Amino acid sequence: MMVPGNSIPSPQIGFAPGNDIGQQELPLPDHGREGGILRFPWGALLILSGILTLGATFAEIASTELVYPSRHWTAWQIHSNGAPNSRTYEQLDGVALVVSGVLIVVAGLLAILVRVGDRRSAPTVAAVASGLSVGVTATTMFAAESYGSSSAHPLARHAGYWLLLAAALVAATAMAIGITAKVGRLGTVRDRYAAIVFAGVLLLASAIAAIGSVPDQWQDPPAAGMTKRLSLSAWHLDYSSATSGRTDPVELGVPLLLAAFLGILCAGLLLTPIALRTGFVRTASASAAGLIFGVTLTVVLDTTSHEFLNGGDVGSLRSGAWMLMVAAALSAIAIGLVLWLPSRPRPEAT
Repeated sequence: MMVPGNSIPSPQIGFAPGNDIGQQELPLPDHGREGGILRFPWGALLILSGILTLGATFAEIASTELVYPSRHWTAWQIHSNGAPNSRTYEQLDGVALVVSGVLIVVAGLLAILVRVGDRRSAPTVAAVASGLSVGVTATTMFAAESYGSSSAHPLARHAGYWLLLAAALVAATAMAIGITAKVGRLGTVRDRYAAIVFAGVLLLASAIAAIGSVPDQWQDPPAAGMTKRLSLSAWHLDYSSATSGRTDPVELGVPLLLAAFLGILCAGLLLTPIALRTGFVRTASASAAGLIFGVTLTVVLDTTSHEFLNGGDVGSLRSGAWMLMVAAALSAIAIGLVLWLPSRPRPEAT
């Protein structure tokens, strides 16, 4: 029975005062307790991956010691011990490893020291950094395997290789925690048009990375009085002359295609209503952008070291190298967009 004049209006669950129905944002679940528990091991994994990555820059990665002349490969140089023609070729792979190692250590410190609910930049940087670290370390390992394949000699793997493998596995674990666990997941996308722009840039970067794996990265013209020439793509190294030729496999196309596939998948999810309802899509897309940037940056640095550091001609760069540079630039823009992308904030823990 209701007493006149003392009726209590029914609460409108899910609506805030002053909000229209079309503008209403449903409250997100409170994950503060889970975040407080998991952010420490999550951050520790990020830091460990960075330490392992930086350690790999100081160690020998691979060699062909069982043949003469022996060759030794690090992130900074390739050294041939074949006297009297010993040579050292400078490498730029170490640059990508240092960048990813430092960034993921910073991301780990942010994950530990900054509460997820206080500053959403911490999980965003962690998502990008973990994807970047996986891309750089895994691609460097594929480069080492390609070096063994192109040398046609047994490849000996050293401490640097195993440090890279450990760093890749730890970073992949941290990335999985960030995507699937409540501690690392970002807020849902609030601005539909911003999500479309982000998806478009991510999709374009992924497509160009996949297509750029096919053409040659560089091609050396024959020297004066010679008919032999070298050309390199993400899939093969060609050594040809007027009378003979040889093609050795290169495995850099594998991480390019895998990263492109994940980028295209995340871009597609960003265009669906799922991106407006769960933070899973935004976090996975941030990691995918970091992954594509790490892979393309490492491939570009690895394949162009010859042209920039070892007496090569920049004019020898071919369309594959330029396309991967564009893909790296676009993925960097995608990273900037995901850092800026408006999100629906999480409620504070009570």
